[in-house]
Parts: sequence; C-alpha cells; structure tokens
Amino acid sequence: MYVVDDAPRDLIPIELPHGGKLFFRPWASGAAVAGQLALQRALVAGAEDPDANVAFTAGVASWAAVRWEGVGDAKGVALPLSKALVELMVTQDSQVFRQVDRLYVLPGLALDAEKNGSALSLAGAGPAGAPTTSSARPGAAATSAPRARRPAKPARKP
Repeated sequence: MYVVDDAPRDLIPIELPHGGKLFFRPWASGAAVAGQLALQRALVAGAEDPDANVAFTAGVASWAAVRWEGVGDAKGVALPLSKALVELMVTQDSQVFRQVDRLYVLPGLALDAEKNGSALSLAGAGPAGAPTTSSARPGAAATSAPRARRPAKPARKP
C-alpha cells in the first residue's frame, strides 16, 4: 500500500476556476507513465490527437490527485475524491484542464526533461539555416502531452 503524507508542505495545491482546490502529490515519474497510458488508451479507442492529449493530462491528474476541498455535486454536497471524478473534471471543464495542465503537468514534464538532460530546445535557437524544432509548429505549446504516435504502416513488399 502506498502511504501519502498529505501535509500541506508536501502537496501542490491548484486553485480550481470555479472554487475549491485540488491537491497533487509532488511530481514523480509515475505521473508521466499514467498520462502516457491514458493517451494510448484514447488513441486505441479511436480518439483524435487533441482528445488524446486531454486524456494525457486527465491521466496525470487522476494519478497525482490526493485530496480536494470545495468540490461537490449540484446540491452542494461534498464529493469524495476518486480517480474517475478527477478525470471527469479535467476532461469536461476546459478551465480546469488548462489550470491543471499549466500549473502541474507542464512544470512536471519540464522537471523530467531537466533530470534526463534533454530539456526542450527553443525554436530557432540553432545556427542560421538549421531546421527548427517541432515546437515551432502552430499550436505546439497548446498541450503538455507528448506528440501522439500512430502505429507505423506496414512496409511495402517489392
């Protein structure tokens, strides 16, 4: 059993756009793995890349969330935290998605990149005439999820 020390100093609080707070455990490699698994499940189910990218963030959030405050149903009754409810909140409310993505997922992925010594390079940072990175494509900064990979097409037979 995994024991979470939920002392406020160890958790990362995210203010929710409509009130309340969601508390995440500190970033760990398990977060990216959970996101990647959610992304792959979405692609296998036939989701387009933008929806699969949302699934990535929702997977990370459901893995990392350890408690919340001020989250309830339409009658104002407090709801218990569950992975399913966290995923639903992130996938159904674009403001929650953006808040979680910007304040937890992106910084976590940047931390992973720094640890691996492979931090993302800035577009146009290379020598003149060098090809730019894929981050130069329009909308590249719109998501935190790694670019979705489609299965390779089979090789042609001669």
